[in-house]
Amino acid sequence: MSRQSRWKDLQIGMLAALGILAAAFVILVFGRVGMLHGRKFALHVTTDEARGVIRGTDVWLDGQKVGVVTGVTFRPPSAPRSDRLVINLSILERERSRIRKDSRIQVRSGGSIIGDRVVNVNSGSAAAPAVIDGDTIQAREQSDVEGVTSDAALASREIPAILENVKLLAAQPNVVVKFSALGTFIHRNDPALIAWIVDETVKLFGADRCLFGSNFPIEKLWTDYGSVIEAHKAAAAKHGEVAAQAILHDTAVRIYRL
Repeated sequence: MSRQSRWKDLQIGMLAALGILAAAFVILVFGRVGMLHGRKFALHVTTDEARGVIRGTDVWLDGQKVGVVTGVTFRPPSAPRSDRLVINLSILERERSRIRKDSRIQVRSGGSIIGDRVVNVNSGSAAAPAVIDGDTIQAREQSDVEGVTSDAALASREIPAILENVKLLAAQPNVVVKFSALGTFIHRNDPALIAWIVDETVKLFGADRCLFGSNFPIEKLWTDYGSVIEAHKAAAAKHGEVAAQAILHDTAVRIYRL
């Protein structure tokens, strides 16, 4: 009797454990945070470049997430340069009627200036036909002016809070700043931006707590080493010979004990 009772208890325990595992599996597969539920349709976007876009990148429709990127593929070398890449999208079917043949599609920053890239789709005009499953739309080129305006709008909201946090760091005497990767989020070497960052940082930390770092070879993707060096040298020179020597040499020697 005792043995039978123990076996019955064991069966109940095993069934309970299996139930928990099944529930966990359902939650992981069907209830992941941010997962979009519902029928999907495929949309393909041709473009000349897709920096920062990978499988899983968000797809936004008028600022709201409606899908994800399922992959990025290359077209044959004979394809026009403007269509050399294809971004494959999976979008909620219920939003299909809002995406028209003349919808504007761009790759741009998400909710913050240093946030992940998103594929942003704007609703098209009512006069244009809606896309169908498997349709292809050509992404419009984003001019430098549009890119700078978009990034500047995001930065204007974030910079005050960022500066307040930086001031807290500047109050710690053991914190040193390295000027590195300043072109990473804008994908270009911008001497004016570098000069502004150097100016503001030197005000807060002092030149003896600032040092230069090139972030090469990463920045070779959009500039050359000489241009990066010259931009930082020009930015440092504005603060005088002693400060420039500290930023470009002395601080690194002291901190790295060279």
